[in-house]
Amino acid sequence: MIDAVSENRTLRDLIQSRPFILAAVFCFALIVFEYFFLFNSYPQVIFLRHWESGDYFRLLIFCGLSVCSTLLVFVYFWAAFSARTILKIVYFAVFAFATTVEYGYHFAFRRFSNLLDLTTAMFTGVDLQMGREAIGMYFNWLALIPIVCFGVLLWLIRDGRRCDLTVAIGLAVAFIFYFVGSTYFTSNQYYSPSLSNFARTVVSYPTGWYIGTVNGPPQGIAYARSREPVTYAANEPAKNNVVFIVDESVRGDRLSVNGNTRKTTPTLDALFANDKIANWGIAAAGTTCSNTSNSLLLTGLDELPDKAFEIYRWPTIFQYAKAAGYKNHYFDGHTDVQWLGKDSDNPDYGEWTKASDLGPMPRYERDAEIARRVKTILETSTGNFVWVHKYGVHLRYENSFPNDRYGESLNGGEAAYEASQPEESLRAVYDQALTYNLESFFSTLLENGPTANTTYVYTSDHGQSLRDNGNMASHCDESRSAAIVPLLMIGEKLPSVDTQFKASHSNIFATLLDLMNFPESERGFPYRPSLLKATAADSKPRFFYSEQLHLAQKHAFD
Repeated sequence: MIDAVSENRTLRDLIQSRPFILAAVFCFALIVFEYFFLFNSYPQVIFLRHWESGDYFRLLIFCGLSVCSTLLVFVYFWAAFSARTILKIVYFAVFAFATTVEYGYHFAFRRFSNLLDLTTAMFTGVDLQMGREAIGMYFNWLALIPIVCFGVLLWLIRDGRRCDLTVAIGLAVAFIFYFVGSTYFTSNQYYSPSLSNFARTVVSYPTGWYIGTVNGPPQGIAYARSREPVTYAANEPAKNNVVFIVDESVRGDRLSVNGNTRKTTPTLDALFANDKIANWGIAAAGTTCSNTSNSLLLTGLDELPDKAFEIYRWPTIFQYAKAAGYKNHYFDGHTDVQWLGKDSDNPDYGEWTKASDLGPMPRYERDAEIARRVKTILETSTGNFVWVHKYGVHLRYENSFPNDRYGESLNGGEAAYEASQPEESLRAVYDQALTYNLESFFSTLLENGPTANTTYVYTSDHGQSLRDNGNMASHCDESRSAAIVPLLMIGEKLPSVDTQFKASHSNIFATLLDLMNFPESERGFPYRPSLLKATAADSKPRFFYSEQLHLAQKHAFD
């Protein structure tokens, strides 16, 4: 009886201690602060998705994971307030770094970080100028409020229990094991305060890469394996040219060739009027993010989620082009870093022209220089397959045309940049950037009309939200506007096609194969219908995806 009373008193003393009480108060205050100042709608979207679908079991799991993630944050604060001085410094440094990162992500994208952000950072390169601007882009002054408050409380609390290094190590292990488990058994799409969200993002990457999940193999093993070979080999070199142009952040309905009242595409308008363009109008992108969308265009994969990482196994369009007797060329107007596909794909790219190879120039001139070089290739040789990844019209839009604000760093992040301008002003700047970029490229590439025996296919990786329906993100979200892309075929003599077909990115791969005259019997994978064969009667409701490819969420486009 005495032992039980003693244990109850010890527990009561523990709960009534200053570190425990302040940890509870600070954790609650942090959650309230982040709710009102950094509202993240995504957990609410997931909650409502489960609720409306009637999947109450998954809803229960969502709530349970959210509670556990929050409790971990509380325990972190409790341990920090109870720690020795030297460990308090460590707790403070970890909290300050995590808070700075997560608040910065919210400043840029109105959400905390996720696995896709870390994957993009690992596999997608940016030029140095864009990298320097990102430093200013990812800082949110609001982060100083919880950081300073946490530091002050750590300094004020000098009594109570003294947690040693063992407790800190145990807490770190608890964080790791919890988020390893949540990554392995769930999609990790549940609510977390900023601190635990940071831990989730950091832990989920090595877990998915080296361990895998209950639904699929380790991503690293899938990445390391070879792609399926293309066994067909043409008997002679190809005799025509196929040019595939993938723009950056060009929203299809902002082109005057697609009905925009602002004359954003005069060169394309003139070619269309002269029957040199087959225009499918507004098309659906595969996803709303560059890395994922280009991966689908590269391989023709379109059935998602890709839980087995087939995106690393299916052959690329470069493999098919090489087998069909084409000489491959790859132009990247953004970066010098490998990001399209995987490292082992590099030999298939053929002649790879990187951003720095274009010479020192403003970024808004890169696409015109690419056009000049592609034009020279087409006019002096045949049998070329050319993939152009344009610089395009990525934020900030002033970097895509000559103006007094060229080269300025973003004033905050993407959402802050958009929110700082009236909607019409934002769209006007976007259209101005679009006009200069597309005109400088197409007027150069097609100065004398399409090159003989050459077919150009043009699209964009994704669109832009441009604050439609109150959405502040530019792309990489679930808005339909970010999935609106153009889809054109340009040529001196175009094949007979039905442009009333409701087209999407998924139709492009087979179209390119048809333009290469690649035998259908030698295509070892189920690709969507080619635009050279699809008719209006074949149209089906279109869709697009958000999130990572192996966790993709499907959204209606039509």
